Amino acid sequence: MKQRVSAVIISDNKILLIKRVKPDQEYYTLPGGTVEEGETIERAMYREFKEELSATPKIGKLLFETSSEGRKDYYFEIDETLGVPKIGGPELQRMNADNQYILTWVEFEDFKNLAGFYPNPPGTKEKLIAIWPHP
Repeated sequence: MKQRVSAVIISDNKILLIKRVKPDQEYYTLPGGTVEEGETIERAMYREFKEELSATPKIGKLLFETSSEGRKDYYFEIDETLGVPKIGGPELQRMNADNQYILTWVEFEDFKNLAGFYPNPPGTKEKLIAIWPHP
């Protein structure tokens, strides 16, 4: 079964998402990626965060798991980062006018109404809303 890890970074009542913009579609996703063979989910989260966001994470607890279509997804709380997150790694190399990766802080109320939250399995957005710390 394929495995994927996602970073959940909530600060000041906002969540950090990657806005993906392509010629024929626009959507939002959490930072993260695929677990490589022989890699623990924690190690994958650390690697993906460093590659994708050019910062070092302090990984917190596993918030929840989901499964769908032959894939298992793990959602980790990120307690803090060393460095300011910015797009890096393969995403930065693939970025061009027709393929954008834009880091975006989204307010709680806007997240609740956000369309195009992808590729997360059904119910993921609702789980994030349920665990969201309220000020």
